[in-house]
Amino acid sequence: CAPMSEASTSDACFIRGCGAPVSGCGGRIPQPLCQKHLDQDRQKVRELQRSVQNKLAPMKAKRDQLRTYQQTLAAELQAADDLLDEAFDLLTKWRTSVTTRLTERHDGALENLTEFSVLQEYDSAVDAAESANDLRKVFELSSEMELKCTDLEDKLEEADAEETAEGIDDARRIVGDVSGSLRDLLLLVDRQMREVVQRCEVANTTVIEKEICELHSEILELDGKPQWVAACTNTEGFTSDSAGRLVKVGSSSGSGAEVPAKCVFVMFHVDSKKDHILLCSLDGSVRLTVNCDIDWSIRSIGIHCDSKRQALFLGQPDRVTVADLNGYIRNVIKSSDSDYKFLAIGGCSEKIYLLEQKSISILCWSKSDTRFISKINLAGMYSECAGVIYEGLSPLGNSILVTDWNANHVLKICTISGRLIATYELPTPADVVAHQSGLIFVSQSIKNLVRVFKQDGEVLQTVGMPDDSTAMADPYGLDVLDADVPMLAICQKGGNAVSIFKVNAPSLN
Repeated sequence: CAPMSEASTSDACFIRGCGAPVSGCGGRIPQPLCQKHLDQDRQKVRELQRSVQNKLAPMKAKRDQLRTYQQTLAAELQAADDLLDEAFDLLTKWRTSVTTRLTERHDGALENLTEFSVLQEYDSAVDAAESANDLRKVFELSSEMELKCTDLEDKLEEADAEETAEGIDDARRIVGDVSGSLRDLLLLVDRQMREVVQRCEVANTTVIEKEICELHSEILELDGKPQWVAACTNTEGFTSDSAGRLVKVGSSSGSGAEVPAKCVFVMFHVDSKKDHILLCSLDGSVRLTVNCDIDWSIRSIGIHCDSKRQALFLGQPDRVTVADLNGYIRNVIKSSDSDYKFLAIGGCSEKIYLLEQKSISILCWSKSDTRFISKINLAGMYSECAGVIYEGLSPLGNSILVTDWNANHVLKICTISGRLIATYELPTPADVVAHQSGLIFVSQSIKNLVRVFKQDGEVLQTVGMPDDSTAMADPYGLDVLDADVPMLAICQKGGNAVSIFKVNAPSLN
């Protein structure tokens, strides 16, 4: 539209049929318009503007809301980042404090041990002299050692005085106490961080705290009373045959049917008169027979599965049979010079542990070559166990948990020093299993319950309450399938079933 100064005053309005003089240029119609049509043009422009603003109003409100939300998240992100840094700094500080104190004790113990190293040197030298039948050398060594005894006796008194000042029990059980407390800390941090992550998802929502154990599946209608269970995560190289038995791949009878990598091996109570073990998938849809040439008329005291070695350790009162997953016997652990009476079996990555009744001790063998390693004397800690034929046993780090049915508690014992670390009071505990996160699971068959508790003894959950969906019928044998999502297997001896629970615990794999 040409400027008015350049337009002739005789020019007429652009609108056809209108001869009025031009008053200005329109906004909607960019042509010379008279005053009437110019006002109409302006009105249309304003109407369009108001219409657009009405449409933009909720969008602007949302934009402002999003800006506020973004600014809030930015502030929250910065605060979270700062607080997590503080948490790491705090943990680093406490880590330094804990490890410094442990190192001081360790170095002090090592220094005292070094001072007594002369004892080993003396024993070795005397053994060599005895082997050479050199009595004169034995005399010389013993005379020299007698002169050193005064200094060693002084050092012995100093060491005893230090232990008395600190409390001998505390001084020797510190490993279990520290690691147990740190496992509880991991559980606490994991549960708190789960809540934090939930709050990151949706603001202003109620955070529902999950139970530690949530029912995952059930293996129902078993043809017998399941008493013991062992979890397995590695069945590679095994298949099934046409008779429903577990066999090795490549065997003439193998049908090639897939065997679940994650499964459980179930042993039945002796009264069920079964002559086999049962492999079951976690949902019970796959069930395969495992035949093993043992005396099935003798009761079982437990079963342990080593997934890495693909080996089963079948416990009975006088022996442990080591077999492949398909039941082929590799070896037998038993005594050649005395009779054992085993009550419980448990294992870690390299060792197998057995609770022995006659000596009131925990005996340890190597898994790799079934070589006897050590003995933990439980005299004074474990009851006489009169009439008891089963107990539960589960290693956890440098400690081991063992049930004491008669005394109504579970003991936590250091596997290095043999000292008692803790006692968890619990009526008639039947079996115990620990997860590497520090969670402890104990079955109480008489009460039809399974307790879940921390290292400090705090009960976190009771599984099997009659008013919920987890009601139990004589729960007995337990085991944990350790995977990204841990699973707890519970034998229900009175219900001919095995229940599988998802465990909401931190995975340390």
